[in-house]
Amino acid sequence: VSQRRNFDLLKKFWGSFALFQSRSLASH
Repeated sequence: VSQRRNFDLLKKFWGSFALFQSRSLASH
């Protein structure tokens, strides 16, 4: 269960990171 929770957290973090990257590129 803890591993699955960790994966979910990682996915959420990666999603926000990707969004930030895309926004950075768009603003450039």
